[in-house]
This record gives sequence, structure tokens and C-alpha cells, in this order.
Amino acid sequence: MVDVVEYFLALSKNAPFVILAVLGLGWLYGRFGLAGKAQLAAAFLSGLLIGGAFQAASLGVPTDFAGWFWLAVTAILMGLMPSGFYEALKEAQSASAGAKSGSGR
Repeated sequence: MVDVVEYFLALSKNAPFVILAVLGLGWLYGRFGLAGKAQLAAAFLSGLLIGGAFQAASLGVPTDFAGWFWLAVTAILMGLMPSGFYEALKEAQSASAGAKSGSGR
């Protein structure tokens, strides 16, 4: 059985590291030439792997369905949050650049 309090404590400790790592990897993938959906997918997969590994390292490898379920949920969240945040920043930056170039300055 998964202790929910212990789970969220581990998540709160691990999330900042995972988010920063995935944001950094997303940037690095772009520097290596990945763009668009390929870059987003690579960042998401990185979040899945790193987030799941961090949670397993903190709480131990799951031994029952509930443990694997919580690990999967954590991995998905750690993949979605930073990669989605990175995409939102890219869209905001391109919208800002488009607005500045259209203003005639």
C-alpha cells in the first residue's frame, strides 16, 4: 500500500529537480536540432524517465499495482509539466516577437 503523505513529500522534494532537468534537456534538444513535435516528445519522454526514476529512488521500486500506478502517475506528471511549460514559454516568446515586429519599431 502506498502512503499518500510519504508520496507527496517525495514528490515535493523531487519535482524541482525533475522540472529543471527536463527544461534544460528540452533546450539542449533544440540546440541539437530537434524542433516542434520531436522536441516536445523528447522532453516529455525525458520527464517520464527522470520523474519515474526519482520517485522510485525515493520510495523504492513498487511491489504492487498501487505502487506502480502512483509511479506511472508521477512519471506522467513529471513529463507533462516541464515539457508543457517549455512549449508555453516558446509560444509566448514567438507571440511577443511577432507583436514587436508588427508594431513598426
